[in-house]
Amino acid sequence: MANFRNVMEVVFRAEHSSTSTYLHFNKHESTYTYMGVYPYTKLKSSYLIDKAIEEFRDIRKASRALSKSEALTDEVLEFYFDKFWLPMGLDKVESDLKCKEIMVFVINVGLGRKKSIVKAIQRIVGTKVDGIFGKNTLKALNNFDDEVFSAKWDEHEIKFYRRLVRKYPRLTWALRGWENRSRIV
Repeated sequence: MANFRNVMEVVFRAEHSSTSTYLHFNKHESTYTYMGVYPYTKLKSSYLIDKAIEEFRDIRKASRALSKSEALTDEVLEFYFDKFWLPMGLDKVESDLKCKEIMVFVINVGLGRKKSIVKAIQRIVGTKVDGIFGKNTLKALNNFDDEVFSAKWDEHEIKFYRRLVRKYPRLTWALRGWENRSRIV
């Protein structure tokens, strides 16, 4: 089976250029995220984030300090495991590369699009397109060539983001980052 921690290392590299950007404020949002997790998710260790922001008064220094907290990192990983990995069925996928591709996308667009994400997987691997991640889809995904899946998944992601920006031009500012993130894996 794919190694969740190895997958998440790549996901975090796709999201953040260094540990100094794990904690950041997006200019188009009203609050911070830490490793992509918003404060309203109520991590038990959220107090560490608030404390570091207050103590360092420099977001990059606070971010680097927080990145050394095993408790916070473990809690963030648990969040992604419970909220994305298991609901997507990635615990049954054998390939780290396929899981990296899927996780980078699903974390960005959210599980509200799970059915369409599964349909995209099914179109790529050539199974019945019904949006259900069942044993036939899993078998086809596990047997599908990693590199071919990766290339086709990148195409899917980029097309998705370009359609999204055409529909919502106010998101144009994010397109380049989304496309770069798609190509990192």
